[in-house]
Amino acid sequence: AEPLFTPLGVENALTNSTGGGMSGGGASGKLPFNRRKLRYFDSVTASDRIAARAYLTAETRRSKQREVALLSKRLKRLQRREKRRIKQEKGIPLTDEDLSDQEDDSRDSAIVPANVSQFKQAMLPSTAAALVLECLSLNPLESIEGMAKCYDGIVAAGVALLESEVNDPTSPANDKERRTRTRSEIMSAITPLLITSLEQPSGEVILSMARLRRMCGTPRYQRRFVQRVAPSLIRPPNGAMWCLRHQNDMEPILAAAELIFDCASEIFSKGWYDRGQLLLADSKRAETLNA
Repeated sequence: AEPLFTPLGVENALTNSTGGGMSGGGASGKLPFNRRKLRYFDSVTASDRIAARAYLTAETRRSKQREVALLSKRLKRLQRREKRRIKQEKGIPLTDEDLSDQEDDSRDSAIVPANVSQFKQAMLPSTAAALVLECLSLNPLESIEGMAKCYDGIVAAGVALLESEVNDPTSPANDKERRTRTRSEIMSAITPLLITSLEQPSGEVILSMARLRRMCGTPRYQRRFVQRVAPSLIRPPNGAMWCLRHQNDMEPILAAAELIFDCASEIFSKGWYDRGQLLLADSKRAETLNA
């Protein structure tokens, strides 16, 4: 596998002498924040990020307005039903307005359309990459709903994966089988955490990211894709992106993110959200019985 960072010092000199000059790495050979070359993301410009951010901010605002409108509509309907019940108890004749639960839906939909507005910019690869990055960084608290609650568990899974990759001289000769078994055990341990913490749209986001990763032609570029996306996707709760804690946890985060993307179709298979809700209900019931 490609190392996390480009070589330093003597190793960097050896690499330059054998494989030609290294571009973009600077004198130290260490790229800032692990920015290895990946054309899909390297083609993103500042104007692409600004356009994507403006579009997503507007859509978020419209979504909130739509939620408020739906809540207001529901409260008005409940209020009319309550007034109708009170009038019936008092024997007051009901009017046409009291008998109708319908509202001017066309007026509401005109104020806040239900569909997503069209993206006015040309959908180039750089624009699509900017949308991916801005979607994950739009919310300063967490990338997708529920991911902040998974941070510690994901980092612990990444540490276990990295430890399993270390060659143990006392282990049996069939080391590949041991690593495969360890990956399977870690996936079985992290699956309940993900399906009980993430909301249903969050699982769809991870599935889409896994499909996008599979479009990368080689394992090297698949890993580079993870190195670009995982820092935005998995962030410490109540901490800024690339804070000291985030940087120290980066290798476990990348290892765990690769495993999650590899097994996304198994973790988020059909009915995963309902299974997660059942697990939550069972855990709460067990806590109640033990209390």
